[in-house]
Amino acid sequence: MPSVPVRTLGAFALVSALTVLPAGTAQAGGDRTRAVPCHDNAALIAAVQEANAAGSGTISLAKGCTYRLSRVFPGNYGDNALPGITGRITVEGNGAVLARAGSAPDMRIVEVAGGGSLTLKDVTLRNGRLSPGFSFGGNAFVGAPSARLELVRSEVTRGFARWGGGILNDGPLTVRSSRITHNSTSSGGGGIWNRWTLNMTGSRVAGNAGTEVGGIVTGGSTPAPTATATVRRSTVAGNRGTGVGVDVNMTTHLIDSVVTRNRGDEALAGGGVYNEGSTTLTGTRVSRNHSASDGGGIFNKKSLLLRKSAVVENVAERSGGGIFNAPPGEVSLWRSVVKGNRPDNCVPPSACSGRPKPDRPAESQPAEPQRPGKLGHAGQPRPSEHFKQG
Repeated sequence: MPSVPVRTLGAFALVSALTVLPAGTAQAGGDRTRAVPCHDNAALIAAVQEANAAGSGTISLAKGCTYRLSRVFPGNYGDNALPGITGRITVEGNGAVLARAGSAPDMRIVEVAGGGSLTLKDVTLRNGRLSPGFSFGGNAFVGAPSARLELVRSEVTRGFARWGGGILNDGPLTVRSSRITHNSTSSGGGGIWNRWTLNMTGSRVAGNAGTEVGGIVTGGSTPAPTATATVRRSTVAGNRGTGVGVDVNMTTHLIDSVVTRNRGDEALAGGGVYNEGSTTLTGTRVSRNHSASDGGGIFNKKSLLLRKSAVVENVAERSGGGIFNAPPGEVSLWRSVVKGNRPDNCVPPSACSGRPKPDRPAESQPAEPQRPGKLGHAGQPRPSEHFKQG
């Protein structure tokens, strides 16, 4: 599937850096720390532009300050509240908030462009909003495989876009000790739509909503024919529209994590997890999820492996309260339990009797040939029926 052309933000950022910097802020050397006074949006914008122009830099925000942003910068698949990130930038937030002002036009907070790298420490991104048309990443957009975003002790909250209400990721995304909360989308990936590589540790994805997966989606055939998510010691809870979704040929590992109290509405299959790729649960608990259709805990259509995991107390309004396995799906259990689900634990009952095959463990099943992605077409994720069952 063809890649989406992404126009560069570098020239714009460089020209702006040379023309907008206030007196006294320009200084050679990308390692300089630029302190931004509270509520001084012009200084914040200038600091980003200067760091881009220098190639790297650190920006220090005022402790506990809320910067209400209203200036619009052109972006890809939605405008931005800050200049696009093209350098290697670290933001030391000190508990500060970067928010779209209530009266501002539709725009996300930040976009990381190709070649750019952004590390956010102790920062909240809030209230980014894009039109429900062709828009990616309500609060943040990682726009290319060569772009990178890392969240450390940060929060992404109350964003809205058609795809990826909180974050849409097309590059390496690392989330550590952070929260993705109360974001929403008119299509898929209320919290995160991951189309490249996601590594999450010690974090929480909660209270997000989407018509196709409210929590985390790993899927879409652009820019990568395969995408991977690894979620460790994290919680996916209270999302509407399924907690975790895995598309064709995609891979997700849930390790020492909890998937709980997610709800698949509008006849969506799989309250906790919807799997059409390869999903492995290790030391993970899937509990108290609800599906308006089949698979209260997990709906599986491909390769599912549970190791030392539990699927308990989930509810499906039709069948497969714990696990619903649809052809050609394969379920393998090792030292795992599926019990206390309603109206039943497994459909068919044999789905919970499978054991890992020593010569072909579930996570290394050969991938089927790539077909046109149900979550991606001509460079866009698009609504599909494959998250809907019935």
